[in-house]
Formats: sequence, structure tokens, C-alpha cells
Amino acid sequence: RGAAEQAGLQGVRMTPEGLVPGDVILAVEGKPVDGPGRLLARLDDFRVGDTVRLSVRRGEQTREVTVALQPGV
Repeated sequence: RGAAEQAGLQGVRMTPEGLVPGDVILAVEGKPVDGPGRLLARLDDFRVGDTVRLSVRRGEQTREVTVALQPGV
């Protein structure tokens, strides 16, 4: 299991009814994220093994999760 899955995050998934959106990362350590490029830039401030706080939106709900960073694939 990856760090995101361990933190309870959900990615995009395909169901018989079609594509279901996953969680949307809104901020890393309180700093806004407006797309994949900004997310990667924010994560560059940390090292593998660091724990970061993410603000994520799932549907209409926003919540905070903590993720321990792992090396990329």
C-alpha cells in the first residue's frame, strides 16, 4: 500500500457506471495547490520520510490528512 492509500485518500476509479472522481488535494501544509505542477513544487520542499499535512476535498467535504512521503516510482 502506498502512503496516500494508507492515509485514506481515494484516487479516480472506474465503475460500471463510469469514471468516479477521487480526492482533490487543495493545500500542502496550508499552502494552496491549484494543479499537478504546483503540487509537485510544494512537495519538493520536503524529503522522503517527512510527514506532511494535506487539505483534500472529497465530494462536498474538505478534510485534513497526514501523509508520510515515499520515494516516487
